[in-house]
Amino acid sequence: KFCQFQLTVNISAVFAACVGAVCYRASPLSAVQMLWVNMIMDSLASVALATEPPTEALLERPPYGKKRSMITTVMWFNMLGQASYQLAVVCTLLFSTTVLRVVFRVDNFAQNRITPFAYTEEQLEHIREGNRHFTIVFNAFVLMQLFNELNSRRLQSVARLKTHWSEWIVFTGIRRNPLFLGVVLATFGLQVVLVQRAGRFFTVVPLTARQWGWCLVVGVGSLPVQVVIDCVLV
Repeated sequence: KFCQFQLTVNISAVFAACVGAVCYRASPLSAVQMLWVNMIMDSLASVALATEPPTEALLERPPYGKKRSMITTVMWFNMLGQASYQLAVVCTLLFSTTVLRVVFRVDNFAQNRITPFAYTEEQLEHIREGNRHFTIVFNAFVLMQLFNELNSRRLQSVARLKTHWSEWIVFTGIRRNPLFLGVVLATFGLQVVLVQRAGRFFTVVPLTARQWGWCLVVGVGSLPVQVVIDCVLV
């Protein structure tokens, strides 16, 4: 569970940083923000996912051979499917001026100043100090990881997806692990504080209620994406 979650975050974070570096000469995720993402990915996620109690389904699973790959076919589908969704969202937020203007009500964003690859030093300094555009990208990225953490709770097999409806529901048995709920809620609370209060230290600016709402919608989108992935597997 933890490996699947960690590898998905790695794929998305590396791609987002590379795209920003190439097109903006500045990563949309700053160094401090990447540290926070790594903290979610390594420390908090490991505590949350490693404390999941065993289920009776484990008794039905055959033993793994020593030569069997640690990353199964189902894990590959889950990782690449979720990473594709996250990358599509990040690219949309980075380059779609229409979405930023109409949905998020952002008028002062990086791309409407000048074409990529040609930013002045003054504009780059504005990006480095933090603007609403990149704050939305960062916030949406983190919230997608939080909801994908729910998806990572269940490592479905194709056989169980065909025979057990509960395997399609990521919230099954979640109340049996209050520590998982506590870690997820604490992470979300810290994210709110960081975005609204951390300011220049975290290279962010406070977001409005509307912008927070749409970032949550983007994060929740990871759940129906997982259903689509499960349908493909079946």
